Amino acid sequence: MIDAQPLLTIVVATLNSARRLGRCLESIAAQTYPHREVIVQDGGSTDGTLELVRAHADTVTHWESSQDRGIYDAWNKALGYVRGKWVCFLGADDYLWSPDSLASVARAAAARRPGTRLLSGQVAVVNEQGEVLEVHGRPWHQQGRASMRWLPLPYPGLFHHRSLFAEVGGFDEGLRIAGDYDFLVRALEAAEVESIPEVLTGMEVGGISSATANELEMLREIALVWRARGLARRPTPWWWWTYGKAAVRVGMRRAAGERAASQIFDAYRRLRGRPAFWTRRMM
Repeated sequence: MIDAQPLLTIVVATLNSARRLGRCLESIAAQTYPHREVIVQDGGSTDGTLELVRAHADTVTHWESSQDRGIYDAWNKALGYVRGKWVCFLGADDYLWSPDSLASVARAAAARRPGTRLLSGQVAVVNEQGEVLEVHGRPWHQQGRASMRWLPLPYPGLFHHRSLFAEVGGFDEGLRIAGDYDFLVRALEAAEVESIPEVLTGMEVGGISSATANELEMLREIALVWRARGLARRPTPWWWWTYGKAAVRVGMRRAAGERAASQIFDAYRRLRGRPAFWTRRMM
């Protein structure tokens, strides 16, 4: 039976996140949909993060602070406290886009097909000033499983039916950056996806997966996932092309500096008819 007003769980992993956590929690507090819970799993912050959590006691349902082995360890710990039927995982730099974001998820959950256990919304990538740089999250029917060479569903905009974790397990704590990708590969073997055609979440550039310095490690971990999950025995030509571009970006930043390299990258984007991105993310 499909619940018309399901309990939605937001898991927020934090570590010394006082600079941005307030925005995240305030965006949850502003939601018009009342059936929600918030779990904050902190990795032992010392910068005022916990004071912010305590100040939002009316919003946060459960929190704890202890050392962990990274974000996927934190998410796995939080799963032990989840009561909601649908679960979303946010970083402290992420936030719900509008007061009606959770209401949109609840409507989609109530109207879903029986086999659907992943609901995917769009994610707006923003800079520090809140300017939208890109919007990620093409409708799933335009992508399908052939797109699994990369993370096709932006994770901060993804709601998982809780039953998936019992069926396919939690997050691989041996991965530092691509654990969400690995989980999604496993989940898509067991579940269908439906897209929510609106922005649900804002994601500020600079998080662990969006930081340029982590691009190469993320690609290496994706290749490990391919091998472990039977997607590819060795890196594909697409992987080598993407890895090469990332290596060039990292090398140019080291040689020319962040600002000069970003100007070069955006000059190339303009030659291809695309808007500036790299210089705007520094604003």
